[in-house]
Amino acid sequence: RINGHGGLILETGAGPGGGFMPSILKNNHDAAIIINDLSPTVVREWKRFLDRELDSLNIYYAAFDFCDIPFYDNCIDVVSDGGGIGNAEGSKGKALKEVYRVLKPGGMLVTSTGFVTKETLAALPEPIQKELMQKRPDVFEDLYEKTILAGFKKIESVIVGGWNTDDDDSTIADLARSLGVNLKFTSYIRYCVK
Repeated sequence: RINGHGGLILETGAGPGGGFMPSILKNNHDAAIIINDLSPTVVREWKRFLDRELDSLNIYYAAFDFCDIPFYDNCIDVVSDGGGIGNAEGSKGKALKEVYRVLKPGGMLVTSTGFVTKETLAALPEPIQKELMQKRPDVFEDLYEKTILAGFKKIESVIVGGWNTDDDDSTIADLARSLGVNLKFTSYIRYCVK
């Protein structure tokens, strides 16, 4: 769907995994894409790798905080986000508003992340609920409300599976293990049109 939309793509918070970018380029190695991450090191490593592996003149690189995107309004056709916004160091709501601002009218945000449902939280012992909410309230946000508040009106969410902290190596998994619980995350892809 990202390649099918066409135009200039901004991959936000690419990280070491690249978000949707590897799939985008595998499907269309001539896609016009800006690979972004907060870390200049990550961006440099992607450039080094892709310069060696692909012969494309349509790949651009930029290190910036996507809570403050340094682009004009209405200049990007697609923003792809394979987990970057869910892991934003700043305000996730601000990041979504920035994405909305830079998208052209009719532009699309494709975002993917995971969250722990309120039902899963409610099934845990109360002291563990309190500690999780105090230390990591972000893992219980599905960002739907913040996506609406950013301005998106047409939103399609597709549940694509899930994962458990017992099977993961992350800070939230470490916290869950220290509390003696296994948290189940619900993963989704969300298609949002400006």
